[in-house]
Amino acid sequence: MNQSEHNLDNQTGIEEELSGISEAEKLTVSRRKLITGFSAVVAAILVNPLCKATEAAQKSGLVLPDLGEEQRDLFLYCPVTKESLAVTYWENGRYSLSALRKVNYHFRDHYCGRVHVIDPNLLDYLFRIKVSLELKDPIHILSGYRTYKTNAMLRRHSSNVAKHSYHVYGRAVDIRVPGVPTYKLRKTAYNLKAGGVGYYKRQRFVHVDTGQFRSWWG
Repeated sequence: MNQSEHNLDNQTGIEEELSGISEAEKLTVSRRKLITGFSAVVAAILVNPLCKATEAAQKSGLVLPDLGEEQRDLFLYCPVTKESLAVTYWENGRYSLSALRKVNYHFRDHYCGRVHVIDPNLLDYLFRIKVSLELKDPIHILSGYRTYKTNAMLRRHSSNVAKHSYHVYGRAVDIRVPGVPTYKLRKTAYNLKAGGVGYYKRQRFVHVDTGQFRSWWG
């Protein structure tokens, strides 16, 4: 069935349901259907990408096949917005959608405010770093998600920014941990071999992503 036939069937069904009732009642029913349908569309747009990303991460186990923890939590801080986030994103054997939404917002593009789904495997990567270093202080999030426009703008100012950066897919983050030497942070991420590791000594941060394992110096 094509889209026009589907729409025609829906319209016919609505007309059949409205037969035999008053005009006022028809208007009420029509409005209710419109609101319900619109709400369903909005819910699908907002939830589906997050559900799909969560399901994919749950199945892949690329970073953490099985740590056996009852819960996984992170303490994050964004120097740009001065926002802190302490969140338990994994509990009772699954990712928490409500917690992941908070993470998505925390990782937003600070140049335009755009929010994007963040790969849960990236959080597992950060969690493994936290556990390895026995961190108590927050991990500083210098750059999380970037829109294509933001990434292009940054590319014009630095040759270190990749054209097809994992940042634009919500699969990369630039981090710093005050009190932890950058070389130690880089070595920890490198030893995990859980994805890409970029070492930016002068700028004092480490890039990690959920792509194939590789490393470079910026």
